[in-house]
Amino acid sequence: MDRGEVDPLIVATAAGIARLIVAAAPTGLLRRADRASGALPFLVVGTAGTVTSLAAMAQKLPAYEPARIHNYELQLSTIQELEQAFLSRKKADRAGLPGLEKGREEVIAAGAIIIRTVMETLGMPRVLVSDLGLREGVLLNLASRAEPQ
Repeated sequence: MDRGEVDPLIVATAAGIARLIVAAAPTGLLRRADRASGALPFLVVGTAGTVTSLAAMAQKLPAYEPARIHNYELQLSTIQELEQAFLSRKKADRAGLPGLEKGREEVIAAGAIIIRTVMETLGMPRVLVSDLGLREGVLLNLASRAEPQ
């Protein structure tokens, strides 16, 4: 499966992940979006792999720059544009795209589809990108617990 073809399993997985997130959210949380702006009542942060790659690609970075990735606001419209760029190219042709790390050309389209589907399902116009990950979050949480109150 290549140019322009999307594996139905990827689409089904993306839709399933979005439904799971909606089902797991506290009752009413997703319905409390600001009616005027459509803003969600919480900040959405994306970390690692696909999200940081999309942020690098959105900025057309020739090499990964953590300082430019961290705290970058990735717009849904940008993800949609990048997804179309991935789907219009063969895997081998994706390898030369600015900002895409070597070895991610095979999985980036599926990752973009999943992120886009989740964002559309939740009504998220943007996601804040973090270059930090789960380990850093756990360490920061533990450190904050150790501090005197």
